[in-house]
Amino acid sequence: MRFCTKGISASNMVLLQNETNCIYGMAPAGSRVSLDFAGQSLDCVVSGSGGDSLTEWKIEFNPGPACSGRDLILRCEDEEIIFTNVAVGEVWICSGQSNMQLQMERLKYTYPEEFTKPENQNIRMITVPVTFAFDGPKDTVQNPDWKIAGPETMSGMSGTAYFFARRLTEELGIPVGVIACCQGGTPVTAWMNAESMEGVGDYVRRLEELKVPGYVSGVQASEKAAQDQWNKKIYSLDAGMAENWKDWSVKQAEEAGWGICQLPGEIDLIEKGGIVWFKKEISLTAEQVTYFNENGARLWTGTIRDADTAYINGVQVGVTYYVYPPRRYDVPAGILKEGVNTITLRVQQNLANRKMYFWPEKHYALASRDAKVIPTAVRNAEQIEGISPLKEGEVFDKDEISGLYIPLNGDWFCCATSQLEECPPTTFFEYEPQALYNAMLSPCFTTAVRGALWYQGESNDSKPYEYEELLCRMMKLWREKFVYSPGKKLPFVVMQLPSWADDVLPDSYPLSSSWAEIREAQNGACEKFADTALSVAVDAGEWNDLHPEKKLTGGSRAAEQALRIAYGKDYSGCAKMNSMELHTERGYSENAGGFCKIVFKTDKPLQAYAVENGAADFTKEIKEVYGFALLLKNFWGKESVLAVSGEIVSENTVLLTLPKLPLFTKIMEIRYLWANCPESVNFYADKLPVMPGRIKL
Repeated sequence: MRFCTKGISASNMVLLQNETNCIYGMAPAGSRVSLDFAGQSLDCVVSGSGGDSLTEWKIEFNPGPACSGRDLILRCEDEEIIFTNVAVGEVWICSGQSNMQLQMERLKYTYPEEFTKPENQNIRMITVPVTFAFDGPKDTVQNPDWKIAGPETMSGMSGTAYFFARRLTEELGIPVGVIACCQGGTPVTAWMNAESMEGVGDYVRRLEELKVPGYVSGVQASEKAAQDQWNKKIYSLDAGMAENWKDWSVKQAEEAGWGICQLPGEIDLIEKGGIVWFKKEISLTAEQVTYFNENGARLWTGTIRDADTAYINGVQVGVTYYVYPPRRYDVPAGILKEGVNTITLRVQQNLANRKMYFWPEKHYALASRDAKVIPTAVRNAEQIEGISPLKEGEVFDKDEISGLYIPLNGDWFCCATSQLEECPPTTFFEYEPQALYNAMLSPCFTTAVRGALWYQGESNDSKPYEYEELLCRMMKLWREKFVYSPGKKLPFVVMQLPSWADDVLPDSYPLSSSWAEIREAQNGACEKFADTALSVAVDAGEWNDLHPEKKLTGGSRAAEQALRIAYGKDYSGCAKMNSMELHTERGYSENAGGFCKIVFKTDKPLQAYAVENGAADFTKEIKEVYGFALLLKNFWGKESVLAVSGEIVSENTVLLTLPKLPLFTKIMEIRYLWANCPESVNFYADKLPVMPGRIKL
């Protein structure tokens, strides 16, 4: 076809209401392109003098007020392009890394009702395919595909973007289109161009290296060869595969000298890379087997570092190739049997500094599919009815649930086999500077969008001191490049990092916190620009999951901030520390009567709540505020952190009681929730968590 469009235009797309939009593409030089939409007819003459050459054409038009179900027809000579079911409404770009990318398929256990709702023509989304490029910005994506939210399309939609769009359309009552342009693991620099990174770090130098012809393909080929060799070696050394351990009973494992370990927890049997096999038996009655066969069974084995294959009675029921996805394997009917059933896990460790680990407060169970299982830990603002993961020392109460749920926590037989060097590294080129700016973001620049939702920062935590500057530069760059954003303002809603503790328990008072510094940088960037808002999510994470699944809270809060800054709706911004009044002697406290008053910038009165199951109970208001601490430094330069009690004393003020401090000890900072993963969050204004932060003295 000689006549085509570029960018992300396609059937089911959403055009921005009452603003200039743009459709463009390629056509024969000298030809005429016409556009018909919603009663409008426009055309343009393609530049050039004819012949076989193709030239870019562009038509700018205002589609008018919100509507849906219209056809947009483009014609050039004897060719015609028809985009069907086009809507007019609001359009936002939702970008960032994995917590923006995480699809509804992962969330179907938390929000099963979303998958049974009828098609919603007011929620539409295009997911930009993940690809990278270093040879300059691209102007189109291959086969753009706008989806309408419904049972058949829900699984592939970004969870955060879906709930963001759902909240917007509920409030505005018109179609909302979302451009999901995201990729897990990406630092902010992947979404910037070389000019915007100039002078920060060595990103521009790295980009020049990436542009060298053959460099990328050479690295990919070399790494693939090394990994193929390593995978072949680890398999060949695995006695469990050679001897079919998947078919063994627990008695055979015991007779072979297997040890016993406790799951969940850390398994320190492999020095660098290698394989550990695990086995556990459960006994089922005939009635239980019948129930599982009729209602479906699912094997839950938490989250495991790094990769695993699961078997029941020697039959493989699931496999996962990397650490982050929770293991939820459907068990086909007919595999479970009356009497003893053997569950076997083959788990692979890749690195020496990241030991094999089964995350606590995850489900380790055989459950029927009709049992309402809460897939994530309860330490989250969203409380959902159902079966919670067991905490250490808890005993499961089967009388509390419907369906079948058989816990697998506790003793497992285990045996290490393959032991070898660490897995060779993999270079993820989509993480590199400018990689996604060129290939994924640039094709969206000619789309008229109202604003941007940005959820990223995890992959910059090794250099938090750079992040505020880089985020400022990125927002400035995007505002320049999204030329059809009204007034080129491009309002930004930045989702602040939630809580996460990796493989350690939550800690409210660490000496240092890279995620707290990233949160501070996110706030700092937003304060430097008009038309920006920060959406606080410190209470909406999961200490044991980098990808919290309860995305309703984050997406909805972000939408309310978008409604506030882009549409003038009456929603509150988050409360934050504004000023302080310290009553000690020059910052030294050698008496027991010191106190500090923190005044907060807030639209609504401050409130504190009791904490139940690790989350605030909004039905029980109290005065005490958790999470305040002092950063101290003594005469010899040693730093320490001391928790202090806080109490709300007015609508915008908290009083901190300062204890007697050691001699020659100075208060350096007043901190609030200065941690990767605070243990408790109970401080709110208008049900929005108060922003974590610090005041330096």
